[in-house]
Amino acid sequence: MECAVPDRVDRLLARAYQLADSSLEGINEAALELADLAGDDVTVLDQARKIVAERLASSPDHASKQVGSLIRRALELGHWRWQMPETKEVP
Repeated sequence: MECAVPDRVDRLLARAYQLADSSLEGINEAALELADLAGDDVTVLDQARKIVAERLASSPDHASKQVGSLIRRALELGHWRWQMPETKEVP
């Protein structure tokens, strides 16, 4: 049974903050780990990105900035393998 999206977002954010608190040797490796945690569901990373953006807007801190960068990079690295939601063409 697959866990609910909010649970996966919480797990992803917890791991992202752990990674941001450690001495990262490479952002790509950490970002790929987060992309793998999201599985094939880009909405998990997107929801995590929105949560971090809200945190940064209310009280920016170094850890949240690092997490935002990791999530952004995870989205970039995972983009090629995920089905993106249908979007309307720009007129």
